[in-house]
Amino acid sequence: MTEKELELLIKEREMQQIEFKESFGVETIETACAFANAAGGYIILGVDDNGDISKLPLRDEALRDYENRISTSTEPSVAVDAEKVPFRGEYVIVLKVVENPLKPVSFKSRSYIRKGSVNHKMTPAEISECHLRSTGSSMDAVTVTRGTKEDLDMNKVAEYMKKANSEKRRSFDLNDDPWLILQKLEWVRSETEITRAAYLLFAKDPQIKFP
Repeated sequence: MTEKELELLIKEREMQQIEFKESFGVETIETACAFANAAGGYIILGVDDNGDISKLPLRDEALRDYENRISTSTEPSVAVDAEKVPFRGEYVIVLKVVENPLKPVSFKSRSYIRKGSVNHKMTPAEISECHLRSTGSSMDAVTVTRGTKEDLDMNKVAEYMKKANSEKRRSFDLNDDPWLILQKLEWVRSETEITRAAYLLFAKDPQIKFP
């Protein structure tokens, strides 16, 4: 990367794919994790929040050490390219993080995702959805964020049971509790874990979650 290219990056300020750090630390690894779980990005070491040269001197260590510290601290390992770039008579370190093909990436058993210019700790539902997208599994099995049993219409489930029986696609005892049927079919896991499939088929107002 040239100094001119770096200047253009810094003019963008901190955003979805750019982060400024005065020095290397735990937050640097968290950001690398967040970038790897999103679309990648650049961590610029040696500048403050305003994009000016930091008053904190960078540690004089090999670029490979930065790469190794991130790689060995993340699971699965995050690939980082570290480069020393001249900047306003000094130099900074640019860490280029690429999107990880296998997600979610975690650091100290926590996964982060980049939202705007901030790293957010991923919720269990976000971790599950991220993993399913990464491995190509069905999205119908992902649970709906903040979905509950109260969102579902049990009359719709009862109608489904009748129709499945009449078309000989399944055999249900119509005296069974529709909620228990949803559990047996693994379309719900608990009263607060409702899969997308159940929500799309049986929600009172599915368009609230899926416009």
